[in-house]
Order: sequence, then structure tokens, then C-alpha cells
Amino acid sequence: EGQRRLDNEHQNHRHFTTMRIPFVCLCILQVASGFSTSSSVIRPRERRNVALFAANTPLNENNNYPPIQLSTKTSLASTIASSEESTTVSDNKNNVQRLGRHLRSNARAVVHDLSPQGSVGTGNKVPTYARLMTLASTTVLIWLSEPLLSLVDTTVVGYTQGASSIVQLASLGPATTMMDTLLYMTYFLSLGTTNLLTKGMAERDWRGLQKSTSNILALAGAIGVGVMALVWFASPTLLRMMAGASATPQLLEYAVQYSRVRALAAPFAVMGLVAQSFNLATLNTKRCAWAVVLASAMNICGDLALSRFGVVGVAIATAVASSTASIFLLASVKSKLRGWRQKELDEWEIQQSAKDKLADITRASTSMAASNDIDGSPQPPPPSQIPFFSWPDRKSLWQLATISGPLGFSMTSKMGCYAALSVAATRFGVVPLAVNNIMMRLFYFFAAFGDSMGLAAQEFLPASVYPKPDAKSYRATARRLLAISVTVSLVVGQGSALFLQGAARALARDGAMIELLQRQAPILASVVFLHPLVVLAEGTIIATRDFRNLIATYLGAIGIHGFLMTTAPTFEAVWKAFVVLQLIRLSGFRIWRRRAAQA
Repeated sequence: EGQRRLDNEHQNHRHFTTMRIPFVCLCILQVASGFSTSSSVIRPRERRNVALFAANTPLNENNNYPPIQLSTKTSLASTIASSEESTTVSDNKNNVQRLGRHLRSNARAVVHDLSPQGSVGTGNKVPTYARLMTLASTTVLIWLSEPLLSLVDTTVVGYTQGASSIVQLASLGPATTMMDTLLYMTYFLSLGTTNLLTKGMAERDWRGLQKSTSNILALAGAIGVGVMALVWFASPTLLRMMAGASATPQLLEYAVQYSRVRALAAPFAVMGLVAQSFNLATLNTKRCAWAVVLASAMNICGDLALSRFGVVGVAIATAVASSTASIFLLASVKSKLRGWRQKELDEWEIQQSAKDKLADITRASTSMAASNDIDGSPQPPPPSQIPFFSWPDRKSLWQLATISGPLGFSMTSKMGCYAALSVAATRFGVVPLAVNNIMMRLFYFFAAFGDSMGLAAQEFLPASVYPKPDAKSYRATARRLLAISVTVSLVVGQGSALFLQGAARALARDGAMIELLQRQAPILASVVFLHPLVVLAEGTIIATRDFRNLIATYLGAIGIHGFLMTTAPTFEAVWKAFVVLQLIRLSGFRIWRRRAAQA
């Protein structure tokens, strides 16, 4: 008789086990209004109310909703109703515990399906050509703004300082090189930011995203303070070594003054690089573009307003513009972190609501003892909020090291190979050295267009790799990236050759230099043509964290490139060795890309 009553109670409460989601009604209203689910926006508070209402509203099983297909993850009822009916109290207790585990594992999927993004299928993982081009154009704008602003600085100093302009312009050479090199050496934090955020967003790990961002920002601030201290105390020695025989007391004085003023903004500059990568990773390209416009306007206005102070005024303008742009980007980071925090709380509330619903079902179908085992403890508090800056623990620090270490090694290796070109060119006289300087400036300019392809691969490919690899969307994204990269390669390769041949007389006045520049045009075009394909392949292996292949490829490239540099008999052979370096990198990375596509 007791078992019969338990069966009757279980039958009366079965309608509670079927979770009907009123979100279907919202979908119908949106479609009727002409809006698609993929473009709709549900505010966090509204989504939380929908979820709580769905978890606590029983409906008659005979009610039929319109035939809108929802993910199987959304229906917690399928997990509960699929459990076999218990015949004893102990069996019921075991079933309830098993259901609790299923509910906890599926709660995150419920949040995903209730969100607008959750209703989009595999196609959402494949970016459109418009999104790819928007990201690429924004990054090109960012990277080209730096040399253009440096040109403005030198122009202002040259036209306003009269007799001392030559010495001040000469001092800007080692001073800007030292500052730019030190700041560029921290760029591994930006690459690590992109890698961690793209993976976390693909996995929808809101708390992990907040923690990673907070930890990297704290590290960036600490490294920026270290750069500031290094420049402030060691700049005289470093600049004297860099200037060499040209290190006159007056030149060193100007160079030290410029470097120390720039160093005061180093913490903001390093955090700004991280914030810039953060906004690019979250596809907030408008914010990045406005930051470039803001920094450029402030830098130019500051140069003109402080022109009577020479290199010191230029340094002040650059430091203020950099700090302002960094604060502008950090404000966007803070706003995004608040949104992730709200999503984390939404998910936590749905989990708690699912637990409460499970407890109601349990009290109706099990003994009081079994119910107390599940609902006897007080409700836990919501997860604590992660501060904007937080120092990473040992585990997080090791995770950052495993990502930033290989990226730092690849950056150092790449810059070392580029520097080896200038070192090798010194063996062939002043004219080849001057030509090498012009060709390297042109390479960096045209390489900015190709570098955007590597960043695009790091931004969009993780969505097809995490949390579960999707070969179809991976191949579709890779094909679009490859199509754009080939187009960019053809344009910049041909453009660099035509520019060097046509503008050689504008770049140099010496007849020997003009002839050598025109003769080197096909080699420069080959290097520039291969560059977008190389960085695309490199961005692919960074996106999927195959750092072993990354390190192995660069180790082989360093060895072969170093041998070719030391044995090059002519200046032309030096740049032909650069072509070989690009081919080595491309071949090693493309081998991995085929393996990744097959996986």
C-alpha cells in the first residue's frame, strides 16, 4: 500500500519533471516582428527572469507549443523523465543523486540555449568576409599609425629647433629604438591575452575570462613599472652603447631626457597593449579605431603645442597620448568584464533554481531522509567578484607561462632573424647598409597588411576548436582566411615591387643606391608576397596551441638562417636568405595546418 501511494504521488508530480521553456513565446514574437533570433538581444535580467519562471512554472503535459526546434541540452525534462521509476526508497535516492549530477552538468548548456547565440548553429562559428575584413583593416590602421606618428615627431623637431635640430633628431634614433624595443618585448602579453580570451569565449567560461583578464592586467602593470625603472636608471648606459661613436654629451643628454619622459607612461603603455588585444579579441574594433584616432589627434596637437621644448615636448605629447588611449581602452575592458560577471551570476542562479526544483521533486517522491540529504544544507552564496587587477596564483601563473613563454620565444627569434639582416649588410659597405635600411622600412610597412591575417586566425579559429573540434567550420574558416591572405599577398607583393622600382629616385639620390634598390625589387616582392601566408600559418598554430611545432620550426629556421647570413657572399645573397627564411617558416607551419584540418 505504501509503495502504491509513492507511485501515485510520483505520477501526480510527473508534470513538474517536464520543463517547458517560455522562451519559445519570445522567439515567436521576435519572428513575427521581423527580427531573427541571431540578431535579437535579451538583457541579462530578462534572461534570468525567463529562466527562473521556466524552472518554477508547471504546465499541463497536453499543452502543445509551436514546432520550434530547441537544443536537447535545453530540456532538463529529458534527463529527469528518462530515469527509471524507483521501486524502493534507496533506489529513488540514487536516482535523485544521479539527476543532480545531470542537472549540474546541463545547467551551463541551458544558459547557452537561452541566449541568442545559443540558437545559432555551426554557421555562427564561421566568420563572414565582412567581419574578417573589418578586423584586418582595424589592425592595419593600428600598426601603421605608429610609424606615421614617429614621422610627425621628427618633422616637428626638425622644423622648430633651428641649429640644434640635427643633434636632437640624431638623439631620437637610439632613444625611440630603445623605448620601442622594450615595449615590443612585452607584446607576448598581448598575444597571450588573445589566445586565452578566444579559447575562453569559445568555451563560455565567464569566470575564467574574468580571472585571466585580471591576472594579465596586473602582470602588465608590474612589467610596465619594471620597464620604467630600467629606463630611468639604466638609460644613460644603454643609450651610450647604442649610439656608439656618435655618443656626444649633448646627444646623450637629449636622448636620456626623451627616454625618461616616455618611461613615465610605460605602465599605461603595456596595459594599453593588453587592452588593445582584449578589444580585438572581443571584436570591439570600433573602440580600437577610436583609440587610434584619439591618440593620433592628441599626439599631433601636443607636438605642435609643445614644439618649443624640442624632444622633451615630443616625449610629453607621446606619453600623454599613449596614456589617454590606454585609459580609453581599459574603460571598455571594465565594461566587458561587468557583462561577463552578469552572465556568471545568471548561470549561477539557473543552477540554484535547478537544484531547488530537484529538491521539490525529491520531497514528493522520496522519504524525508533522502530529501534532507539534498536540501538540508543552506544555499551557498554567489561566487565572489574578481577585482579588476589581481595577481595570479601559482596555477594561473604557470598557465600564463606555458602560453606566453613560447610566444615570447617566437617573437624574439623573429626579431633576431630580422636583425641579422642588418648585421650581415654591414660587411658590404655603406651603400648596401643604407639600402638595407630602406628595404627593411618598406618590409615593415607592407608586412602590416599581412600581419593582420595572423591575428584574424587567432581570433576566429578557436571557435571551431574549443570546446569540441568542429572540422567543418574549421575548414570553412581556414578557406576564407586563405582566400583573403592570397589576395593580400598578390596586392602587397606586386605593390612593393612597383613602389621600389618607381620611387627609388625619391628614396635616394645616390646613383649606386638607386641602382641597387631597383635590382633588389623582385627579392623584396618575394619576401612581402610570402609574408601574409607565413603569418596566417603561424596564427593557426598559435590559435590551436601547438607550441611544440612553433618552437621546433623557429629552431630550425634560426639555424639555417644564421648559417646563410654568415656565409652570404653578396648583399643580394643576404636578402635571398630572407626568402629562404620565409619558405622554411611557411613549410613547417603548413605541415601542421594539414594535420589540424584532418583532426
